[in-house]
Amino acid sequence: MYRDLLQGASILLLPVASGCLVPMLRLIEVSAWLNGREEWLERGAAKAKSWTGKIGRYLAQPFFAVSLWCTRKTEAVSDPHVRAGVRFAAALFVIGVFTVLAIAAAYIVVAVVVFIIAIIVIGWLLSLNSNSSSAGGYSESSSSEGGPGRASFSRREKDWLGDPKTVHYNADGAKIGESREEKDWLGEPKTVHYDTDGRKVSESRAEKDWLGEPKTVHCAADGAKSGESRAEKGWLGEPRTVHYDADGAKFGESRAEKDWLGDPKTVHYDKDGNRID
Repeated sequence: MYRDLLQGASILLLPVASGCLVPMLRLIEVSAWLNGREEWLERGAAKAKSWTGKIGRYLAQPFFAVSLWCTRKTEAVSDPHVRAGVRFAAALFVIGVFTVLAIAAAYIVVAVVVFIIAIIVIGWLLSLNSNSSSAGGYSESSSSEGGPGRASFSRREKDWLGDPKTVHYNADGAKIGESREEKDWLGEPKTVHYDTDGRKVSESRAEKDWLGEPKTVHCAADGAKSGESRAEKGWLGEPRTVHYDADGAKFGESRAEKDWLGDPKTVHYDKDGNRID
């Protein structure tokens, strides 16, 4: 402990020892050069004030401000050699302090960048692991609005926590899956589709084609594109969502309807317009 304190004290004494050499040697040219640095510092301070970046604001401006303060405070020293020595010692001390601060700031920036990259890589690996673990045991293709296959109709509901979800049913009214609005690890919105066991079977994302037209792209659990859906209108102008497979062939469509109680639901049809049984 005492050894570390002595080492720290010796480092602090280096500027003082260096400054003492100047009045001891009493070199006129050296002392005159050291005493003539105030004009250079004033020009540097004026230039640093015009810098708007982080380096100018938090490093250059304070450095020149402290250096000028030390220079002006030593003007009262009458002996030019002693004044030059004091200014030299103060300059070494200020340069040392700001060098340590700059190195510390660089280390912090590097650490933050490495931490962000690590978070991104970990999130990417976790997403790959989630996709690979949920891919097995369910091979049915997505159809209605990207939901599980064989869905005859879907309803917007809420779970026991009050979170919204879309539940898919077959023609007998039995639940065959559900869809939930979620976000990926980058914060991008997506709709994730699950089977009755809670396993992810596919997901959908809102995108645009090369003409800027909106569409919903559906991907299997392994990330491979399985199809897409587009909002279109029937020949009578009624709105509908048309579903296409990965090759661009239409295989079905969905229409917003109401049941006999007047509650809204989405009914799914095959490519020939027959309701899915």
